[in-house]
Amino acid sequence: MPQISLATARTEAAEGFIPKMHRDTLMFAPALLKSALFKASKGSRLVHEQEVEVPTHNKRVRLFYAGEELQQDDLRVLLMLIKMREGSLATRALQFSPREFCVAMGRADSSSSVQVLKDSLKRLQRARVRLLTLEKEALYSFVSDVEFERGRWRVWLSERVANMLADSTFTCIDKAVRFAAKDGLESWLYSFVKADACFVPFKLEDVQEWSGLTGYTGKEFARVLKKELSGLVEAGEIDSFDVKDGKVRITKRGGSEQVH
Repeated sequence: MPQISLATARTEAAEGFIPKMHRDTLMFAPALLKSALFKASKGSRLVHEQEVEVPTHNKRVRLFYAGEELQQDDLRVLLMLIKMREGSLATRALQFSPREFCVAMGRADSSSSVQVLKDSLKRLQRARVRLLTLEKEALYSFVSDVEFERGRWRVWLSERVANMLADSTFTCIDKAVRFAAKDGLESWLYSFVKADACFVPFKLEDVQEWSGLTGYTGKEFARVLKKELSGLVEAGEIDSFDVKDGKVRITKRGGSEQVH
């Protein structure tokens, strides 16, 4: 997968630009991909008036969130917005037909798809994220403004999206694979294995917490995890996996897909 240098990407992002990637590549921050910020769950969503801490794989990062819960369908929308703004200022207005946008990110050309998109944009506009490390504290928003006009919508990404990409190495995701995946554990796992080298086994209870699928019993989660990992093996995204003694070991074909 073609990559740009980390120095070039960071320079562009630090100046408020979304780095230009290969046309078939999506990009996002690995710390957020390996967390429950964009949950693998579906259906009803809690609304957090006060910020709550979000489980994350990265022990050097603490995440906090306020707003209506985000799920994998919201990440699909955000990834598409970032893709459309590549090579330009993050804050430059995006203008698009909602139906064409839906088709471009793998959804049906229908009024129901448009409504789902509208709901996601509203959630992304209201979402607030606080990221805390030993070095700094950062407050993020994803979408600053949205205008809905008949047949033509306008969206402004937050400048913090570019800053987020400038802050660290970011993960490269295959656009076709991600948009073909079902929003849920399938898409979350695909992004997770892209963002992590998977050198060590993970506790099943940790993976369940990071994915946000806390409504399952341990046995139920192990079962659905095996099913989705089998799909990644069949698709050639990972070599193999082994679930044993409360842990899962994932063997990848290569390292994490990050700009370096």
